[in-house]
Formats: sequence, C-alpha cells, structure tokens
Amino acid sequence: MIPDFVIEEAQKLLEQGGMSYRKIAAQVGVSRGVVSEVAQGNRRPCGVDENGVNGDSVIVSPIKCVGCGRLIIIIPCVACRAREYRRRHKVK
Repeated sequence: MIPDFVIEEAQKLLEQGGMSYRKIAAQVGVSRGVVSEVAQGNRRPCGVDENGVNGDSVIVSPIKCVGCGRLIIIIPCVACRAREYRRRHKVK
C-alpha cells in the first residue's frame, strides 16, 4: 500500500500543474502508473500513514519460524502447532 501522504502529495502536484507524470513520480517516489491512477481518480488515500498503519491493523514483515524455518507472521507457524498438538494428544 502507498501511504496517504504520498498520494496526497501527488494530488497537490497534479493540481498545481506544470509537471509531467514522470517528474511527479520521481519526486514523490512512486511509478508513473500510480500518478496516472491518481490523476484519473482511481487511486485515493486509503488510511495508511507513513508508519504503514491502517486503522487498527499493522503491516508486519514475515520472520522465520523457530521450529521449521518457514517464513511466517504468527509464531509458531500452523504446521509446528499441528505437530505439537499431535505429539501431545498422540494423534497419528
């Protein structure tokens, strides 16, 4: 997701006029396509701030599970939890 302040800055530069999509894209750090979408009204701010926070949700980078090494977001991973459950309950 692109933070709101980036979309808003692109909108301001588009309203001011005098700059190409390429120059606006380079200045705000997005692609020309994103600037085009903003200009057409297809891309609007979505509630994401500069810290990647959207309302109550937080964007988290995946980490490696300590049990199996898979990239996960919830620790331990589902596979490791299932293995532990089977081990404790003697399920085959």
